[in-house]
Amino acid sequence: MKKGDTLYSLARQYGKTVHEIAKANSMGANDGIKIGQVLLIPSSGGGPQASSLTATKPVKSFTPKPVPSTPDTPYRDEDTKPRNEAHLTQAEMQQDESVMAAIPPVATSGLKTSSTNPADYPGVFTQYPTQGFKIVKQRGTANYLTDATSGNQFLAFYNYAETGSIIRVTNMLNHKTIFVKVMGKVPMQDAKQDIAIKLTASAAEELGAQEEKFLVEVAAYSAN
Repeated sequence: MKKGDTLYSLARQYGKTVHEIAKANSMGANDGIKIGQVLLIPSSGGGPQASSLTATKPVKSFTPKPVPSTPDTPYRDEDTKPRNEAHLTQAEMQQDESVMAAIPPVATSGLKTSSTNPADYPGVFTQYPTQGFKIVKQRGTANYLTDATSGNQFLAFYNYAETGSIIRVTNMLNHKTIFVKVMGKVPMQDAKQDIAIKLTASAAEELGAQEEKFLVEVAAYSAN
């Protein structure tokens, strides 16, 4: 937050009510806000499926910049609108697949993989379109576990992909990309705060997360 911001001024700026913003941040409608404080602005759709944008100091919109694609960071410059399968054209889907073609394939059958080696995950992800699975992209808020996990460090809780499948996560602030294995659904307490995906601490660190919550794009494959 910047000097002079109030819940009322933010409500007018984002077309929300003071109560909506206060409720999203577990605050009272009459509570004051501090310079540098991070607040969540609830999306128009509401509910755990909606994306939440984080307002930081100063409050300003984010515009992605082109980043060269490499086998390690298979990300291409895209529009800033929320994406899902219904919005993807055939040309966009083919372009997604061509970006992934540079990654060595790993033999897999179905969406689930038994591999616990993160080095295998890009190859597993590459194989999904060859098996007829369809890509679905969503943008939303990510957070991460505060405690370190043992064993595989590249795991995530995510509601819109099959448990055991591999998904691609891109930090929209710096365009860093990683591949993680889905270990279950987003915990209820996080879903109530409009968290779209919860990562392990190591995965968030690899993405270069600078805040407790940050904006990401998640690409997952589905049989539907």
